Amino acid sequence: MAVKKIVQIGDGVLRQKAKPVSLKNKVAIKKLLKDLTDSLHAAPLVGIAAPQIGLGLQVFLSEIRKTKLRDAKQVDSLRVFINPKIVNYSNKQTILVEGCGSLCHASIFGPVKRPSEVEVLALDENLKPFHLKANGLLAKIIQHEYDHLQGVVILDKFTDTRKCWVRSAK
Repeated sequence: MAVKKIVQIGDGVLRQKAKPVSLKNKVAIKKLLKDLTDSLHAAPLVGIAAPQIGLGLQVFLSEIRKTKLRDAKQVDSLRVFINPKIVNYSNKQTILVEGCGSLCHASIFGPVKRPSEVEVLALDENLKPFHLKANGLLAKIIQHEYDHLQGVVILDKFTDTRKCWVRSAK
């Protein structure tokens, strides 16, 4: 298991624009994807981007698992997005309370307004191109992780910091 420490707000890599993944070294890509997957599951998160493990590369993962608060209708299997580009955003926007693994020490959650639907072009784990139209929670995760690749952190996105809250440790 190759669980990497999740980089926290304040680390410069989170504010840098990530570079495209070179497709020449498939072994390095597989290792990166394994490290991201192991780290995603260990945290546990619904998404993780390479900058969150200290690597300024354009790759992120999403995986929506069933929890006490999330029903089976929202579940979505592990997805890999290499060199992604969001090519369309819906005009309709909704607010969702979001947190971030890079704020885990503070456990801060707050409202974030984002488009309800997105279309993304990317490469999958086999370096095959794909096009995905996403809505609901998956669309929000894609936008959140894509922000990490642009050097944008969730603190930049909170719509009303008076409505932020901290999850207490138990």
